[in-house]
Amino acid sequence: MVWYVGLSGVLHGLLGAGVVYSFRNQPVFSIGLGILVIAKVIWEQLGNKSIGTEALIGGNVLFDAHLYGLIGGSAAAILCVIICRKQYAR
Repeated sequence: MVWYVGLSGVLHGLLGAGVVYSFRNQPVFSIGLGILVIAKVIWEQLGNKSIGTEALIGGNVLFDAHLYGLIGGSAAAILCVIICRKQYAR
């Protein structure tokens, strides 16, 4: 990998955080979106590429960034939810 173009890892992190944060108010939507995003990342990790994505953005796609972003964003949101609950419980 010589050059990385996008911010797709950040986007996947925001998706993961959004799923976690929206779960309380919209559990069905959150579960559905979470399943779709996880399935997409698993699909990519199995070696399947998104058709035309590299041509569209003019660079290489780092599919590991999607995985790490999803895990990092979800974990950060879970920690924030736990910390906020403890603060408001006082």
